[in-house]
Amino acid sequence: MNACTYAARLLVFALIICAVASAGLAQTVVVRPNEMGNWVLAARQGTGAAAPVGEFLTLDGSPAGEGACHIETFYSDTDPLSKIYLGTNDHSGVLLSSITSLKYSTYVIYRGYGGEGSPDGQPPMIELITDSGSAAGVDYPQQRRFVYKPWGQYGENAAKIALNTWQEWDLMASDGCWNVVNDGRAAYSGNWDWLKNLYRPGTMKIATPVVGDYVDSYDAEWRLANQSGTGLSIKIGSGKAFERQDDGHHNYWWKESASIDGYVDKLTIGISGVETTYDLEPPVIRTVVIRGANTQQAIINDAKQNFKFTVFGEVIDTDYYSFVTLDDGSNRTVKVLAANLVVAPGTYVRATGVLDNQTDPPSLTSTVEQIEILADPQL
Repeated sequence: MNACTYAARLLVFALIICAVASAGLAQTVVVRPNEMGNWVLAARQGTGAAAPVGEFLTLDGSPAGEGACHIETFYSDTDPLSKIYLGTNDHSGVLLSSITSLKYSTYVIYRGYGGEGSPDGQPPMIELITDSGSAAGVDYPQQRRFVYKPWGQYGENAAKIALNTWQEWDLMASDGCWNVVNDGRAAYSGNWDWLKNLYRPGTMKIATPVVGDYVDSYDAEWRLANQSGTGLSIKIGSGKAFERQDDGHHNYWWKESASIDGYVDKLTIGISGVETTYDLEPPVIRTVVIRGANTQQAIINDAKQNFKFTVFGEVIDTDYYSFVTLDDGSNRTVKVLAANLVVAPGTYVRATGVLDNQTDPPSLTSTVEQIEILADPQL
């Protein structure tokens, strides 16, 4: 083997090692309503016309996986405002100076206020709770609340406003808009570099608040409060309906969170170059095989809320369009409902769907894609 060949092989080997190492520096964590891990979803109706909606749904075109979290608030213009939070304390204690990436994606269907100013509606925002850093061996635990506003300070940045499309936000971008809340300073808005250097540069950390509300006072340990008790949160919900800003402005902040309908997904945080992406997904619905005779058991009343069911048997009745009745030999038939279902009597099928055992006979709502022909006497 000549020197050139040896060097080339070494280079290829090095590239492979680098690729494997890089792959190990990123992970995706799937968050589902039945697999929340260290995530918390919390809401307060307040004076809202209805309770805020927070649900994990399948959604075509989502930036990660097959779904996203749907967040919706309704009209609320007086305190206590309607609020909804989805957050985690996975990164509490992390130095802001060690965060190397911070991104998430939003999709806004509707905002109740737009083009009116002072302020207008925002997409789901990010709330970050930090401490005040440390100096000369002294910790300053007083917590600070920062809010990232994707569409600008007052939801008025026309260059960034878009409805019915996914938008990815780089929270560390030079043109990003972060607010520090109730800090007592006139310059209360800036980008990420401004935020992480606002108090004691290089020492500020993500902190864990207590469960409560924006209007709650500091506790004995100088901790703030929010609905989820989490330091890194996705939220819709202003702190107060009307509040004087520290620069002297008086604003109707309820407008930025009243009647917002949208989605959020793919929150990524990188710490010292190691990225974690949180993929918000609908629940996994497991499937259980069941005989017709067992559909009346008491345990099925609870199980049907969390499982799909599979039944099988011979078709003994059909309208050749919307249903078939199956006999599995257990002395209890099951009626399978599915649009455009053309199956002849005598055919053996297996069907999966949602069970309703309160009908007579029990019924299973399915689709033609979830029905398999096991044996067809006409073939």
